[in-house]
Amino acid sequence: MARSAETSSFKFNHTMIRVKDPQASLKFYQDVLGMELVSKSEFSDFTLYFLGYDHSDGKATAEEKTSGRFAREGILELTHNHGTETQSDFKYASGNTDPGKGFGHIAISVDNVEQACERFEKLGVNFKKRPSDGKMRHIAFILDPDGQFSPGYDVSATLGLQQLHKDLIQHDGGIAYLALVRILRYRRIKLTLDKHVAKHTPLRDGKSPSDYQDMTPAEAQKIIWVLVEKAVEFSLFKTYGLESISKLLIKTGQLSKEINASRRYVDTAILIQTWVHVPITGPGSGLEEPPRGADPRGAIAVARTNWLHSKYTISNDDYLYTLSLFILEPARWVEKYEWRSFTPLERQAYFVFWSEIGRRMNIQNIPGTLEDLVEWCEEYERENMLPSPVNKIVAELTSALLLYHVPPFAQTFGKQAVAALCPERLNKAIMVPEPPAWVVSLVKTTLNLRKLFIRHFCLPRFSPLCYVPYDTQGLGTGVCPAGVSVCPISGKQNSDGGPIYRLHPAYANNAPWYMAPPSTLGQIGNNVLTALGLRNPKAILGPQFKSEGYRTEELGPISFEKSGQKAVLANAEAMYGGKVSGPWAF
Repeated sequence: MARSAETSSFKFNHTMIRVKDPQASLKFYQDVLGMELVSKSEFSDFTLYFLGYDHSDGKATAEEKTSGRFAREGILELTHNHGTETQSDFKYASGNTDPGKGFGHIAISVDNVEQACERFEKLGVNFKKRPSDGKMRHIAFILDPDGQFSPGYDVSATLGLQQLHKDLIQHDGGIAYLALVRILRYRRIKLTLDKHVAKHTPLRDGKSPSDYQDMTPAEAQKIIWVLVEKAVEFSLFKTYGLESISKLLIKTGQLSKEINASRRYVDTAILIQTWVHVPITGPGSGLEEPPRGADPRGAIAVARTNWLHSKYTISNDDYLYTLSLFILEPARWVEKYEWRSFTPLERQAYFVFWSEIGRRMNIQNIPGTLEDLVEWCEEYERENMLPSPVNKIVAELTSALLLYHVPPFAQTFGKQAVAALCPERLNKAIMVPEPPAWVVSLVKTTLNLRKLFIRHFCLPRFSPLCYVPYDTQGLGTGVCPAGVSVCPISGKQNSDGGPIYRLHPAYANNAPWYMAPPSTLGQIGNNVLTALGLRNPKAILGPQFKSEGYRTEELGPISFEKSGQKAVLANAEAMYGGKVSGPWAF
């Protein structure tokens, strides 16, 4: 993430812990862990000791180290309040015991955990966890004289990566690689659980997700931040099994022409992913006032959706059913086709976050618990998901978008594969023939093999692949992050007097709407894919697909592009919790 101009000079300088006896602590950190005393500051009631590692190969003088203490990173400060060393019953809380756990550990990187621990054993160091304890054999915890965890060979720290990397090169590469994949793949789950376990106590006691009643939408969004895109696509596809929704879509006329249908598909994806990826703020979010400089695009996206929906008559039950699919289908999809299932915390986070989105869309009678929503959704489907020729028309038009880049010779198989992924009730409602058994078997076997391959052999992304630009820090300082562009030649300004920035999706879902013109190399790649039949020949980037980019407040049918701005702004500011200003003002 690019740092703003205001924080570009910030450094993580040091961590402070209090110690009872400075002589015992200095002996531990200097003799056991090999740190050196960088500087010492004495005051009437306390003394500060600053320790760190010398990476100057002995070239830096003591004066240089002391004078540069506040300029370097990675310093440990020991604070000794005078007199505690003589109090036999005095003891600092380590932060790792109840009540009130807080402090975790200090992490030190080593080349070889086993050798380091052998040395610690000889020095008589007390262990909290040896490498042989538990499942994580590359981690050890030792205690300093005050009971602090140090060093912490945590999977989220550098050590775990260094240790496994060396094993990968020097020892059994295959086993080490599989271990590395597993550790990194489950790291996010562990970090998320550890972060929320104290607040949401039912986390590991087998209770139902509805027990997490104190979770705020802002917390929930951080947990579910990475959207399961294919699950959302099939969630929307599932709504076409309801005749009331299919009739409305036909009435809008947005599906009758491919150019309109593809734009509607892309606009819908952009709006939904903007809700999820841009931090939620304002009343009802758990953050009543937006943090300084908070991105308002999430509120603008919901407001734009509300304005577009206001042009049509949509029943509350159809709204609620669609909302329920956004909450329930990702977990179902992941359970079947992804490398791991959702945790109870994640399932509840989906419910909490999307329920707030529903309230912002004025959806009424949202069930109060996840269990009640599951029951309501099942009953509504049973009563309303029935065969209809209108459903069939909408499903066929939408399937063409799902299979946009599938070559003509494979279209029939593609349609059968889509049917294989749909539940039986939906296939009957959209009047799709039951797919051949071999297609069902092939699709499910392929997805199961993909699941196993990702789980055991694929390293996780170190940064998520987001359809919409989510990191727009740096705007206004002459920096345009990826996916953001501005045309200074036009001279147009937003309502704040700044340039009008436009956005580009990270990739093309079907037709390349809003995609920036490719580089020369990118165009060559597109031409090759088209020649091989792996890319739709109609998908030629250019003005016809608005290659200049999009503005969130302009999304929707072409006829509505410049309409509704005032109403959208008023609704967005009410949800945002403040004035929409800065780069996204309009």
